[in-house]
Amino acid sequence: MEENVKKVIKENIYNKYDINTNMILFMYGGNLGKPQGIDFLIEIAKIFDRIKNGYLLIVGSGTEYDRIRKFVDRSNMKNIKLLSLLPRKSYNELLEIVDIGLIFLDSRFTIPNFPSRITAYMDHSLPILAATDSRTDLQKVLKESKSGFWSESGDIEEFIRNANRFSNNKELRIQMGINGRKFLEENYDIKKTVTTILKHLK
Repeated sequence: MEENVKKVIKENIYNKYDINTNMILFMYGGNLGKPQGIDFLIEIAKIFDRIKNGYLLIVGSGTEYDRIRKFVDRSNMKNIKLLSLLPRKSYNELLEIVDIGLIFLDSRFTIPNFPSRITAYMDHSLPILAATDSRTDLQKVLKESKSGFWSESGDIEEFIRNANRFSNNKELRIQMGINGRKFLEENYDIKKTVTTILKHLK
């Protein structure tokens, strides 16, 4: 997509959801349930102003949605927005213009868990910022593909450091997004996707 056209589309979507166009948009999209480590997500949200020009957009539904909504309403923070589950077209429009895709998993997982949304982020050339349990192989995938940063769920300081590495460096965001897209194209056709996921679940 031509850069000027993308810029106009981005501004239109930011205006649609009342987001400051000068902010770096971090988005978590998907299920909002206990397996996603919502406690940690809320702790990060409380201090999101420590991320330079960072804006946190949470999109989804699940058992913890109302809890997040109450926090967002009470906090009245200007750099956080919660949206309920969107139609696929609207969600994909967001994926086209956000800056960083977020992945959260509860730190107490005792079996490997490989979040499927990683492929959606890679498909849209989004760099990935993940905070998960230490048993998942997600960090190995991010390291191998050079498409994002990982920290263990619960490690607030490392998460903030990684987030600021992205917010301070546009070229890094772009390159890691490109790396992720390339990794997806080379490894994640249907047959390879099944093989890769099974490998990481063994």
